[in-house]
Amino acid sequence: GGSGADRLTELVEYEGGLIAAGQTSSEDGDLETRTRSNQAGWMMRLNEAGTPLWSCCTAKKPGTAALF
Repeated sequence: GGSGADRLTELVEYEGGLIAAGQTSSEDGDLETRTRSNQAGWMMRLNEAGTPLWSCCTAKKPGTAALF
């Protein structure tokens, strides 16, 4: 999380771990691939211990919905 609004919208079991997806408007925090936009979609893969394996963010254009 960061200083802006972060929201988890999906949590799915996948190959012994989890895939989490949501939306963020934070421009700081712990998402390494964060893109600067008003709001972005994000997705993260976690292993069975809850350790993040990878994450990605997608920029959102004004007036459109985030992809995740």
